[in-house]
Amino acid sequence: MSNFKYLTILVFFSIFCIDLMASQVAIVVAKKAIIYAHPDLTGPLGVITKGKKLHASESIVSNGKALPFQLGTKVAFISLDDVITENAHHVPLGKTPKEDVEHEVVNYFESKHENNFTKDNYFILEAGKTLFLQGDWVKFNEFISGEKPELAQDISIYVQHRPSNLSHYIAVGLNYLYQNSQELYLSAPILVADLFLSPLKNDLLSIDLGFSIYGTGDFQIKAGQPKKRFIGSLFGAGPKINVRFFPNKFIGFHISARYQYFRLLNLENMEFPGVGTNITLDEMNNASVLVGLSIQLM
Repeated sequence: MSNFKYLTILVFFSIFCIDLMASQVAIVVAKKAIIYAHPDLTGPLGVITKGKKLHASESIVSNGKALPFQLGTKVAFISLDDVITENAHHVPLGKTPKEDVEHEVVNYFESKHENNFTKDNYFILEAGKTLFLQGDWVKFNEFISGEKPELAQDISIYVQHRPSNLSHYIAVGLNYLYQNSQELYLSAPILVADLFLSPLKNDLLSIDLGFSIYGTGDFQIKAGQPKKRFIGSLFGAGPKINVRFFPNKFIGFHISARYQYFRLLNLENMEFPGVGTNITLDEMNNASVLVGLSIQLM
C-alpha cells in the first residue's frame, strides 16, 4: 500500500472522530467554493456558496492547504483559501457549532452548465447604418435614379438570455430597416432570432460569433410619380459578430457587424406610375455596422 493510501486512511480515521476532537466553525468566503473527496484537493464533489458555515476540524491537512469538515455523515475537504476560521481570526472558541449544519451543495458539473431562464436576461437597443450590396433592390434603384441606394437607417430591440457561466447565448427581437429618398421608399419591421457563441469572454470584453434568421410579412416599397405602395414578405439569414464591453455588468455596450441575405416574396410584375416596365424583386443583401446598449432586466 502506498504512502498516499496510508495518509488517506489516517486522515479519514481522524476526521470521522471529529465530534470527539476540538472543532471550529469555518465560514465560506469564496463565491463558489469547491469541496473535495480527498485531502489533496482532488475529486470534486460539488460547490458551497459564500457565507455558509462548516463544522470543521482544527486539524489542517495536505501541508496546510486543506481543511476537513463534516458533510452529513461523511468527511469532505475544502481549500483554506476559500474559508475563514475561528482560530485563524481569533474568534472565541467558546461557541459550539450546531450539530446539523446545512450545506447547499450543488453538483460541480451541473453548476458549470446551469441555465436558469429567470436570470441573466438583458434588454438590447441597437442602431446603425445598412449598405445594400447587390440584388434586385440595388438594380431597381439604379434603374429608377441611376444611382445605388443610399444608406438605410437600422434600429433593433432585443431580449437576450446570456448566462455568464456559459459560452453561448440566444436573443429574439425586432429589426427595423428604413430608407426614403425622392424616388424610392423601403420599410421593413423584421422579426429576428439569434444564436451566439463566445470563444473569448472575460469581465471586460466578449467577442461573440453569431448566426441570425429573419422574417416579416410587412416588407413595403414605394416608387413612381405619384408613389405607389406594394407589400410583400421577406425571409433570410446571415452571420453577425458582437464585440461587447463589460458583458457581465448591469449596463454594457457593444459594436456589431452584420450581413443579411433576404429572399422576397409576392413582389412580382409590379406596375409603378411613370415606369415603363413591370418590376420583380426576388432577393437582396446588405451589410451593417451597429452600436448598442445593454441593460440587465433580471
